Amino acid sequence: MKSAKNAIASSNSTGAKGQKIQVGRSGADPAAAMEAIKKIMQQAMGKGGAGGMEDAMGAVARDHPHAFQTLAMSTSLTYEDPEAHPESPIAKHIAKLKHSHVSEDSANSTDSENSEDDEESENNDESGNSKDSDNSTDSENSEDSVKSKGLPAKPEVYQTKSFLQSAGITRFSMCFNDQGKEGALHLGTPKAKDALTSVGTVHWSLDFQGINVGKKSTPVEICSPESKKDGQKSACGAIPDSGTTLFMGPQEHIGKLFESICDAWERCRNASSTGLQKKRAELVALLLSQCGTWMTEENGLDELPSLHFKLAGADGNKKTITLDGASYVIETMEEEMKVVQKNIMGMPMRVPEKTGKKSKVCAPAFGAMELNTKDHGPVWILGSPLFYEYSVGYDLDEEKPAISFVETSKTPCGCSSDTALMSKTSQAGKRMARQPRLLHGPPRMPTFDLSLGL
Repeated sequence: MKSAKNAIASSNSTGAKGQKIQVGRSGADPAAAMEAIKKIMQQAMGKGGAGGMEDAMGAVARDHPHAFQTLAMSTSLTYEDPEAHPESPIAKHIAKLKHSHVSEDSANSTDSENSEDDEESENNDESGNSKDSDNSTDSENSEDSVKSKGLPAKPEVYQTKSFLQSAGITRFSMCFNDQGKEGALHLGTPKAKDALTSVGTVHWSLDFQGINVGKKSTPVEICSPESKKDGQKSACGAIPDSGTTLFMGPQEHIGKLFESICDAWERCRNASSTGLQKKRAELVALLLSQCGTWMTEENGLDELPSLHFKLAGADGNKKTITLDGASYVIETMEEEMKVVQKNIMGMPMRVPEKTGKKSKVCAPAFGAMELNTKDHGPVWILGSPLFYEYSVGYDLDEEKPAISFVETSKTPCGCSSDTALMSKTSQAGKRMARQPRLLHGPPRMPTFDLSLGL
């Protein structure tokens, strides 16, 4: 990480369930934003009533869309002394103004003034006054000129901080819940004992060392530390991102993973033994699409093998993240089709037609995306399925920003009834039957820019 500020910005750019959050705007004027809100608040107080206040705040959000964003950033007012920092842009600007002022005085002076200056200079020499006093006068005039041009002698410099920095919060975590229950964002969490130090300098990221499949933990032939190329710091990278619906990885990696899933899944293994050994990846998708014909409420997706993601930090610590079948499979409702015969341009043809009915369809929660870096090879995006199974914690330590994972099966996701702000529902540790997670609408895709590396 470049700093904890960058770490916060990278992590908070995507909120729970993928809503984009912009906490601040470059160049925003906090004083102007505060003044705008202050005036509208005074008007609301004059009208009285909660309705007036709500209307006023709505007006702020509508007419001053960046006001709340600016106020989300705490403003610390500091001063920069040009003499103490002669190389700063403000100091250079002041020096330029002073030089311009002196040049103008010199250009506008007359011959008589020059002669008077000479006489004055001689008198000063005789009286023992040095030219430094004249320079001091010029300096004072220059400072007056600087002030007259709207620039104070010690310019105000705004330094912005995020909400977490202003509140002194150095650690937080987030997790998601199913069946209409709220997820949770915990602030000021205890320091995790098994946190993994981020390997990235721009994004929250870890060393991704491959995937094992099934109880026998058969490794998929991807991202092993031994496959690291010369000059690379890791064979693959991984970015946990709550705003991405799926797990995203290179097409080649996804294909090899599906083949390993098929080998460890009895239903798929039996189907591939009929001469479809080279179509194992396609068979996984096909069999899951027919989940409505074989999946039961009692067993759900328990017959699918578990996946074990092997992660490591920059400090060498390692952690294995395990997802069962219901964690990495999503369920959607798809239009049923039937083939009918129609006359098209006088020719009989068989064409598909919607029946008006929908059927349950399952699909692996994986998508193909090529994200390559020089130092860490191909990068995987660990999307929202991870946040349903683990509470993902972030440590904003400036020297060693870190990521931690706590299983929600051991520590249920949610807030206690004493601290919950939005809900008083019970957050019991009983887990639902292992059914696939229902997906509403198209999946959210990642928007990471890796042009600066991981």
